[in-house]
Order: sequence, then structure tokens, then C-alpha cells
Amino acid sequence: TVGQLDEEQLFYMRSRGLPRAEAERLIVAGFVQPVLDRIPEGGLRARVTAAVHARLAL
Repeated sequence: TVGQLDEEQLFYMRSRGLPRAEAERLIVAGFVQPVLDRIPEGGLRARVTAAVHARLAL
């Protein structure tokens, strides 16, 4: 899915001192994590999670 990030979430995180890029990464990570959690435990889950985190620079 492609969409806009919630400006209120960004504002809140930025008001707490996070740079915009970091706030965006954390919001996207929070969106993706429930999907990653649905992958059964094991090597595949670890590899996919690592790839996503690398892509998001987490």
C-alpha cells in the first residue's frame, strides 16, 4: 500500500526531538511490524525482518 504518513504522528514525534526522517522510518516500521509478526518463527522471518530493517535503516 502506498499512502501519506499521518502528519499528526509526524508532528508529535518531531515535537519530541526526532528528526523528520527518523520519525518517518519509525512510523513505517510500526506499520510493517504486524505483517512481519505474521510470518512463522524461524529463518525466513529473521531474514525478511532483517531485510526490511536494513531497507528502513533501523
